[in-house]
Amino acid sequence: MKNLFYLIGIVCMVSCSSPKKDQGKVVSDVRVKITTNEGAMVLKLYNETPQHRDNFVSLVKKHFYDSLLFHRVEKEFIIQAGDPASKHAKPGQKLGEGSLDYTVPAEFGPDLFHKKGAVASAKEVNNNPQKRSNSTQFYIVEGRTFTDGEMDRMEEKLHIK
Repeated sequence: MKNLFYLIGIVCMVSCSSPKKDQGKVVSDVRVKITTNEGAMVLKLYNETPQHRDNFVSLVKKHFYDSLLFHRVEKEFIIQAGDPASKHAKPGQKLGEGSLDYTVPAEFGPDLFHKKGAVASAKEVNNNPQKRSNSTQFYIVEGRTFTDGEMDRMEEKLHIK
């Protein structure tokens, strides 16, 4: 059985450390504190993904995520939230399909990758060649950490160069 827990609130905090330039203006690192019935965590949003960062911050400021469920919790894989239907979900209701009426353009980069603790936007999976992201759903990578040697062996098996 999946363990569901509630997002009690999300607060956006702009850190004063390590300002960066984004389209000519200085942007500080953005940190978001998520408080749940299981405790609190702080997420750092990448300045290298400004459209995703700004979309997430906008939703936080509108209190969109308040009282939503982490509707997908898979040990050593991910915890996922952001389905608007989860706010008033009935027990057993299928979740994970909801969003607002827009998507966010893909923002991939060679220095950005999934690792334990990373936060990312869920992708629209149907008919999505541009790999656009869901407007509201995000997940936190909860997978195990791999050594460089383990990653090299996996890449060799997949013939990745």
